[in-house]
Amino acid sequence: IAGVSSSVTAQFVGSGPSSGQSVQEIVLVFPTAKTAKTAFTNRSKSQAAGAKCGRVGFIPPGTSAAVTTVALARVKVPRIGQGALGQSTSPAGATGSTTTITFLRGVYVVVINTPPSATPLSTSDVVTIAKAADRHLR
Repeated sequence: IAGVSSSVTAQFVGSGPSSGQSVQEIVLVFPTAKTAKTAFTNRSKSQAAGAKCGRVGFIPPGTSAAVTTVALARVKVPRIGQGALGQSTSPAGATGSTTTITFLRGVYVVVINTPPSATPLSTSDVVTIAKAADRHLR
């Protein structure tokens, strides 16, 4: 992402042999709040375009057919930080979907991902995690 000064990624994995739950948190740090807001706005526009299409595919150079497709849908989330957006993605043939919540707080753009699992976290669980992350950035 253009303009990022630094970033931190943390992966949290549930305990126990059958948990299968994990959460990834990516914190992107920008030099100014204005730069962070521009990046967040661009991500929001890209996500909206993908959700409008409903499905996107990857077409490698030199070919005319998609090698894989991903279903995209918006996920309604409450305001977190200075703005938040939610998305659900489901690759073709995958069991379950990935929930992603992205929010803006000052010079930070935070992305929370929950990959598909046999025991997925609910959207409200992911919102709770995002709100906790936001509290630490204030």
